[in-house]
Amino acid sequence: MTVGQMNTDERMFNRQFLLSNIECENLGWKFVKVAEYYLYAHPNLELTIAADDHIELFLLGYFFDYRVPERTNSDMLHSLLACRSFEDVQTATDEFSGTFVLIYKSVDTLRLFHDACGQREVFYDTTFSAFGSQPKLIEKVVTGEEWSDPQACEFYQSELFYKQRIFFADITHRSNIKRLSPNHYADLRTTSIHRFFPAKPIVKSALDDVATKAVEMLKGYLKAASLRYQLDIAVTAGYDTRVLFLASLDLPCNYYVHLNYGPDCDIDAEYGQILAKTYSKPIALKDWKIEIADSAREVHEASIDFARPRQMKYGSSDNMIIDGHLAGVYRNVFPNDEQATGAKLTHWFGFGGNPFAEAQYDIWLRKNKNLIKSLGYDYPDLLYWEGRAANWLAKRKTEAALYVESFSPFCSRAYLVLMLSAERKYRDKHLHKLYKAMIYKMSPMALKIPLNPTRSYNKARMLKRLGIYYLYIKYRGKLNLIAYLQRFKSRKK
Repeated sequence: MTVGQMNTDERMFNRQFLLSNIECENLGWKFVKVAEYYLYAHPNLELTIAADDHIELFLLGYFFDYRVPERTNSDMLHSLLACRSFEDVQTATDEFSGTFVLIYKSVDTLRLFHDACGQREVFYDTTFSAFGSQPKLIEKVVTGEEWSDPQACEFYQSELFYKQRIFFADITHRSNIKRLSPNHYADLRTTSIHRFFPAKPIVKSALDDVATKAVEMLKGYLKAASLRYQLDIAVTAGYDTRVLFLASLDLPCNYYVHLNYGPDCDIDAEYGQILAKTYSKPIALKDWKIEIADSAREVHEASIDFARPRQMKYGSSDNMIIDGHLAGVYRNVFPNDEQATGAKLTHWFGFGGNPFAEAQYDIWLRKNKNLIKSLGYDYPDLLYWEGRAANWLAKRKTEAALYVESFSPFCSRAYLVLMLSAERKYRDKHLHKLYKAMIYKMSPMALKIPLNPTRSYNKARMLKRLGIYYLYIKYRGKLNLIAYLQRFKSRKK
């Protein structure tokens, strides 16, 4: 299969948007006026508008309601008109899952926020003249400025940055273009950014209650998506896809396993096929090694800041890909280390002690750690939510959107809060009793098929059951060095 069948002009900035108080005539996209701003939406990006005598709402993208799966974007957006304030609108969307940007306009208010995990990316210039899906789009109407900070200049030119090609915190390679973090909104009238979540203490819930409600929500979100799109769902040996597979069994879905995409892909393919066969579901094999047309590569690089060629391999499709991304928010990916500093966080995020990154993570800790803890949340969960899900995973979704629509049912603030309401000990990345409880409720038989039976996962599970996993992680480097020296001595003998 070759990526690059869509018309080049149509694919450029596919499913992206630009909101600017400066007219941009060379995009050639549909636009509407939102107060003094021009709202441009790519032809393949859904734009839904609802208005009454009090407020106007502009939805870019889509959302789903698990409680009433039959509701459309228009139905849901018009229901929000009953809300009498911006805060009420924002709170009402907590129950929705989707990939969207929502603009709220009233007589004296103009505000913007996005989905729970910021999967519909939003960047903006610091004068609030323009908001868009990528800095590249914003630079069509605003001049991007180079950093004057020597550490910033060095970082954005470093091999460390180019290895990942991911922005972090709320900054970019342009000093005057920033990224809107999830759980925040932009006030275009006061030109300011505000955190709106978390705002009240989390209420801890029993494991069984969380599992029951979570299954209900996932089944509802998937049903809602299936009523609008043909769904394609990857099946692997992991927890996330196991839950999504079981939640979708009553729906008309296409299932597949990926081949040749990286480590452990053979195990994923093997157990994905076993799972599908167990439930008598046909499953396709998709080879990750596909040819990439030169025209597609050019469009990809022109549409995405610091594009990553690997993400071009989704292939074009009219179907919606359902993915298990974002589950890291409630899988204890980062340890609950009360002594962690910005320096340690750089290692968690793969920026290896870089001083510029360290300073930015220190700022995040100072601003947010005490607030998050005071409301009963574990700060590493929100750190992953706002620092990994909204950067690494959101960029992956923006890149995939050049070719195909993709959706994670986990992208719901109500669902994520529900999962975080379970005790942390039930949400362990390797043992995850909460996921197992959800699987049991949907189909006990599925627990008989091994979950992530890779060498690394089995080793981690054993060490955690022995209570020495974090001790091992702490001294792993020294242990590896000792093992190497022992092998070296034995060879010399």
